[in-house]
Amino acid sequence: MPKYLNPAYAEFLDMMLTPTAGFKVHFWEYGQTEVEGSIAAAANRINFAVKDCIGRISKLAGDVTKTEPHKHEISRQLYDRLAAHVAKDIAYIRDKADKDAEAAKQRAFAPIAADPDKAALYAETRAIFREMAAKGDPAWPAEATRLVKSSSDIAAALNAAPAFNSGMSETRRMDLVMTAVTHFSPEDAAAMVHAINVGNEADKIEQGMSKLRQAAYDSAQSNKARATFVDTDAPFAEPPTEASE
Repeated sequence: MPKYLNPAYAEFLDMMLTPTAGFKVHFWEYGQTEVEGSIAAAANRINFAVKDCIGRISKLAGDVTKTEPHKHEISRQLYDRLAAHVAKDIAYIRDKADKDAEAAKQRAFAPIAADPDKAALYAETRAIFREMAAKGDPAWPAEATRLVKSSSDIAAALNAAPAFNSGMSETRRMDLVMTAVTHFSPEDAAAMVHAINVGNEADKIEQGMSKLRQAAYDSAQSNKARATFVDTDAPFAEPPTEASE
């Protein structure tokens, strides 16, 4: 007798039933102390619900009281209930992480925020960058990196205008800006990156749920059960009103 309704996913389901490995690999990277408390709690709720659902699904394979289509239909219903149950926690993780990332970004970029009184200085700085880039000096890229770390005004000049104003590509401009942010606000820059990565884990959870759906049931088998289902709780037919008079 097979251990699961879909033996092709036995390795995945076995791993998911381990204490931590499966959830860490397929759903959620972080430990309880590596993320903000409310996010950790949401991820933990998902972990417990997923394992509970898989445990129930695994028992269905050996349920002798049900036909094969019926087993797949019940597993489908279990998965659908799980998906609805965890959706709110997935949304919370993504929303909280986005807000945390934005708050950290505001703090991290504050030291290189533009000062309206320094507009002329910024324009002159960008002109110097354009001139140096035009010369094609191979030592200039390294020097530009040093300069943005040496002065928040230089970093602010690059951050305040499009890349072409400084004679570089947008990719290079953002690289220099982030170098400055990391230099002047290391803790907030790290917090911003961390929050972004935590938010990305919400996508990983959804990918894990998608794989679990494939493992949980076969749609063709479930549809057979739905096509022949008899609702024993449906009300009995009654005669038309005119016939009962």
